[in-house]
Amino acid sequence: MLYLDMAREYEWLPNDKTQGVSPEGRDITGLTLPIVKEGMTEEEWQNNPRATREEMVDFILGDLNKAAGMIGYLNSTSKTMPHLDCVYGLMARCYMWIEDYPNAEKYARLAIDNSDSEPLTRAQALNTTSGFNDINQWMWGTQYYSGFVNNLYCWTANICNEISYGYTGTQLGCYVQIDANMYNRISDNDWRKLMWKAPAGTALEGENDFISSEVGEQLSDYASLKFRPGGGSTNDYTVGNVTGVPFMRIEEMYFIEAEAAAHQQVSRGRELLESFMTRYRNPNYVCRASDVVDEIVFQKAVELWGEGQYFFDIKRLDMPVTENYTGSNHTPPYLFNTTTRPAWMNWQISLLEEMNNAGVNGYNNPTVPDMAYGQ
Repeated sequence: MLYLDMAREYEWLPNDKTQGVSPEGRDITGLTLPIVKEGMTEEEWQNNPRATREEMVDFILGDLNKAAGMIGYLNSTSKTMPHLDCVYGLMARCYMWIEDYPNAEKYARLAIDNSDSEPLTRAQALNTTSGFNDINQWMWGTQYYSGFVNNLYCWTANICNEISYGYTGTQLGCYVQIDANMYNRISDNDWRKLMWKAPAGTALEGENDFISSEVGEQLSDYASLKFRPGGGSTNDYTVGNVTGVPFMRIEEMYFIEAEAAAHQQVSRGRELLESFMTRYRNPNYVCRASDVVDEIVFQKAVELWGEGQYFFDIKRLDMPVTENYTGSNHTPPYLFNTTTRPAWMNWQISLLEEMNNAGVNGYNNPTVPDMAYGQ
């Protein structure tokens, strides 16, 4: 999973602000990151060049195919361990990355068919004590345990708005929010819209479920209610930070399947999207969008908000980012508009790696100029 994420993060892909040339003038187009394998000598990892996309895909799929053949020997049922459905899910992500949509669709369906997970219900997702913190509701995740949590260095302290400790929450008044345009595009009939505080004067004002009305009154408009503290504890981090963190949910597989199908046949993608949405999210949903892929990606972004997957879709599909608009809830200096995938989505490899790996030295991604962040 980590290699797949990092490869997509560090791979240089074209944009309108930077060129596929390192600061030293070397071609870095399509390069990902070095592959470190078991048994490598010190000399090998000290001169280990960035792998091409093709080399990285072969490496990742090779490991995943091995895992698929051996995962049956795993006797743990814990969701902290990946099982066969997760292996297929990673394959689906990998094939989406390289835009092999027939295989992406195939493995997303295999993940669904081999999983014991079901899409979250409204009651589960909006529950004030167990909403998006119960690992047993997902395909795969990690788990914090009582006695091994810190008030700051953990997931909840960075993502939950209803706590009175941490980097977010009512103590500092610093809230994680959904983009206003994104929120406004969600149908009022879609219960997922209740995962963010409805602005005053809108149709859903007063419809949110808060852990307490006092906490709810303090939250800003568009503030996330998606990730709840453990047990609904807003003040005691030894309880509130004992949560699960999602790595993979079965809902993602439905959206991968739909998008992959749409790239091959638009009508099939629309049908799959409508089937999922009407069954699980909005019984009145009809896809009227002329760009079905864009609509699928949007609904997937709503579904997986805060879970780290939208980044990869924007980069893969060369989508622009718009944050500077009338009514925006983004604040200076973070009002960035782009016309292509943002230049900053081509991550730079750390200076320490350059210093210790001659194979990377001179082949890093270019520095993103200040102008590349905005118009």
